[in-house]
Amino acid sequence: MEAVIWLVWILVVLIGAKVYLMATHRKCHSRRRLDGKTILITGATSGIGEATAVKLAARGARLLLACRNVQKAEIVAKRIAASTKNTKIEVRYVDLTRLQTVRALADRIRAEEEKLDVLILNAGAGKVSYPKELTEDDLEYNMAVNYFSNFLLVNSLLDVLKRSEGESRVVVVSSFFHALGTMNLENLNYEKYFYRLNAYSDAKLAEILMVKELARRLQGSRVTVNSLHPGVVRTNIFLQLPLWYRTLIGIVWFYMKTKEEGAETVVHCAACESVQGISGAYFVNCQERRPSKKAQDEKLARMLWHRTLYYVNLHDNGPDEITAAAEGNKIK
Repeated sequence: MEAVIWLVWILVVLIGAKVYLMATHRKCHSRRRLDGKTILITGATSGIGEATAVKLAARGARLLLACRNVQKAEIVAKRIAASTKNTKIEVRYVDLTRLQTVRALADRIRAEEEKLDVLILNAGAGKVSYPKELTEDDLEYNMAVNYFSNFLLVNSLLDVLKRSEGESRVVVVSSFFHALGTMNLENLNYEKYFYRLNAYSDAKLAEILMVKELARRLQGSRVTVNSLHPGVVRTNIFLQLPLWYRTLIGIVWFYMKTKEEGAETVVHCAACESVQGISGAYFVNCQERRPSKKAQDEKLARMLWHRTLYYVNLHDNGPDEITAAAEGNKIK
């Protein structure tokens, strides 16, 4: 009998915790239509990206789904069009592990689009492999997909974002795991040592620091840029983890957000009127929150920016020269 009572109590606590999480989850309450708006979103074939695309298509936006698997993206586009009655959905190819395809995508967007109203950098990777995996650009896999490619894409599309008649927005899907990042600029691409558990966190920290510095650089323009944590969401990113990680995730799967719930903060940052004019912020549950102390470091953000230019070939200076300039307060 005592065992039954304990079991009941455990079930009550577990169910109560789930109810609490559901009750505290916030949604984007804006009903703003997005007719006439062009939105580019990366990684929209599944998970948060697909759910975000559905919600934005339902608001009338024209969507450009930038994905690696074009065939799968075409299927997703047709599915979204059928469910939302919005046929203004197109697919663009990009492989975030290959910087040349990022440049090609940016070139095509600049050539074909009169304007870009919203850029959503959603695609991500969470590989915890050892030894480290390098892309064809000799970049560590997690940093390449989550950070370096995003940095290159947003910088390459600033001109077309500035063509928007009103405010244009850049939305970066980061993670609360950024708080675990260490960000050693002398080991940004893990040239000296590689600690696999830090790779994802460092990349997510780099994203938020990029947002901070980009917002500073865009002051006075009509382009805003913000980052967010979508929540711990049931997505395919966990399939990239080792078995023991997936087993741990399986234990808490019941408490994780659905992809539709995870998309709410993305839509909030992309469409909500209350976000207008806000730049350089970090959002959680559709509310502005403070990121980690390191993610608020303006000097670190500037130094990271200049070092990143070297890795994505937007700059001729080498990393040592860039770091020396930053430490000498010569950054402009």
